Amino acid sequence: MTVRAALARLEQRGLIRRLQGSGTFVAEPKLRQDTSHLRSFFEASLGQGLVPASRLIERAEILATRHLAQELDLRVGEPVYKVVRVRSVAGVPVVLETSFFPARLVPGLLELDLEGSSIYRLMEQHYSARPVRARQALEPIAAGVLEADLLGVAAGSPLMLVERTAWDARGRAVEHARDLYRGDRSRFVGELTL
Repeated sequence: MTVRAALARLEQRGLIRRLQGSGTFVAEPKLRQDTSHLRSFFEASLGQGLVPASRLIERAEILATRHLAQELDLRVGEPVYKVVRVRSVAGVPVVLETSFFPARLVPGLLELDLEGSSIYRLMEQHYSARPVRARQALEPIAAGVLEADLLGVAAGSPLMLVERTAWDARGRAVEHARDLYRGDRSRFVGELTL
């Protein structure tokens, strides 16, 4: 009974997986996402001793929709850069990032190394426009066929949608993002005070 209780506690904490008929296995580590601090995926991964990698899916200049214009404090039709990347840790896809940046604030961003660098670091080095604060919303969703394929999971698998708008030190909206995190590889934590 003591061993069963201990295994149940380890399973609740996400440290092991029990598969009926197969046995008990050590669970793959989850990437910890601290919702109390604004950090790039690159910084969050390195901070946990993990090596991040990126695969660029799309880079394009588009025109701001009504939604993007509202989020980024732009006029409808103003140029916006769209960057879609799959971010991985230890060769396993963890998040599908779709980010939008006002082209006038980060001209030439699409020509920079978007696979081998942190975009936040590039924004700081080249444009003095690193995000320093953000508003974000989290919502659990099911993976569609395209997202599932890019993240290496089955369609319908649980994902966490993190929608974020970020501002730089001058108060300019510099990023709007829709990130899809694999539920089986991510853990979101935050510190609350009264």
